[in-house]
Parts: sequence; structure tokens; C-alpha cells
Amino acid sequence: DPRTRGVYEVGRLLAPRLIGQAAFQLNFIAVTNLAWRTGEQSVSALNYAWQLLMLPHGVLALSVSTVILPTLSRLWQVGDTAAFRATLGNALRPLLFLSVPASVILFAFRLPIVQTLFQTGAFSTESTTLVAAPLAFLAAGLASYALVEALTRAFYAMHDTWTPVIAGIAIMALNILIGVTLLDRMGYLALALALSLSTTVEAMILIVVLGRRIGGVSTKTRGWLLRVLASSAVTAFVGAVLADPLTEATTPGNGPKLQQIVVFLFALGVVAMVYLGCAWMLRIPELSDFLVLLSRRIPPLRRLALFARH
Repeated sequence: DPRTRGVYEVGRLLAPRLIGQAAFQLNFIAVTNLAWRTGEQSVSALNYAWQLLMLPHGVLALSVSTVILPTLSRLWQVGDTAAFRATLGNALRPLLFLSVPASVILFAFRLPIVQTLFQTGAFSTESTTLVAAPLAFLAAGLASYALVEALTRAFYAMHDTWTPVIAGIAIMALNILIGVTLLDRMGYLALALALSLSTTVEAMILIVVLGRRIGGVSTKTRGWLLRVLASSAVTAFVGAVLADPLTEATTPGNGPKLQQIVVFLFALGVVAMVYLGCAWMLRIPELSDFLVLLSRRIPPLRRLALFARH
């Protein structure tokens, strides 16, 4: 019966996702429970830090992974593995091109970011320190979170919902194990570290499994990744140099709020230009694609986009 088969197919695809969502919620409950053991402030600090991590993650990873799913599904359905691999690679490269420096900036400017966005009223200097500390560990895992989001969509496109779920459940156990093991030594920071470490392991598992199915990473891609990491390393150095002066400039009471926001945006622009400049010198092709996208909203950047292509 076609109706019975249809219901069975829907159930087969939805069941793993429901299990995965349940595992995610259980993981969240476990992390929150462990955070409560270190104090009520720890729970709030982790929540604030998580929200800050989700800002770049939502803009980059969620948007990219949502867009590529229909194309990947169609390519897998017609059996075009080469095009599937190429499409996924074309999505992952710009995702990493933006996620890696975003991770660096979030880490380097964690104190100014929290001060500028939250420190007012009852949100004190102590609150800023409590939020910025776990944000350092969470920021280190931003690229891994982005990879997991996109790679999970690739498995969905292959009608394989069980692999991401099984990996997610295993990683949930690893996350809790790391958190419990390090909780007495590091306090609530152990939970932020555990989240980033376990997510990185999850990304590696998904990459290995997917690589066996559609082919491994080419030498060209490895060289590209080295150039992105080199550009990010220079950006990290500049960010480290600017971090302390920017923290001082954005401390509440050290100037008008508007002035502090302008200074913060200027510093953010400086590190962004350093990264883009390094990308141009190292001939990273995603730079021109990124500038083309920006030029659609900011027409004066069209000449710069054309210049970056050469």
C-alpha cells in the first residue's frame, strides 16, 4: 500500500531526528545540572556565553547548511557523487573561511564584546569576567559547531539520519564524562571546554565517515586550509595586541557609550581588514566571493571585489 509505505518512510526519517533532539535536550539538562553544582551564577554565565557563540553560528552555519540541503538531496538522488562532493566542498570552504576568523575574534575580544553588549546596571565587572571566561573555550569550538551543522545536513541529504544521531549520542556521553572529570578542577569552565572538545570530536567522526562514502579531502583542500589558518594566525596576533587597549576603552565609565561602540567597531574593522588582506596575499579564492556578496549590498565594494579576483 503506497500510503503505508509513505507513513513508514516518514517515520523512518523522523524517528532518528526525534531521538537526536531528545539526546540534545538530555545533554542540555545534564550540563545545566553540573553547572548548578558550581553556583547559580555559573548557569547564567554559561547561558550568556552560549548566546554569544550562537550569534556567528546562526549567521554562518545555519544559513549555509539550510541552503545546501535541497541541492545535496537532489544530487544524491540522481547518484552524482562527484557533484555531491563538489557542492559540499563549495559550501564548507566559505563556511570555514568565515568561521575560523570569527572564532579568533570572538576569543580575542571576548571581554570587550561582553562589556559592550551586557555590562550595565546589575551586570557588573564580575559578571563580565564570569561570562568571558567560558566564552574563550566556546569560541575555540566555533568552527567545529559549523562543520557539524553542515555535515549533518549532508547525511540527511543521503537519507542517513542515524549516523549523526549515533555520533551525537556518543559525543553527549563524552561531553558529560569530560565535564564530570574536570568539574572539581576547573569549575564551570570545564563544561564549556567539554562542549568544544566533544563537538570537535563529533566533527572529526562525521568527516571520516563521510569521507569513506564520497571520497577523502584532496591535497588542494589541505593547502587551502593551511592558508586560512595562516591568515587567522596573523589575525589572532593583531587581535591579541588590540585586546587589552580595547578592553580598557570599552570599560563602562571610561567614556560615552557611543564612543565606546565606535572604538569597538573600529577595532573589529581593523582585525577584519588584516584577515582579508592576508587572504588576498595568500590568494584564497573565497575572498573574492565574499566581497562579491558584500558588493551586492554595498555597491562601492564592486571595484574591490573585481580587484580581489586578480
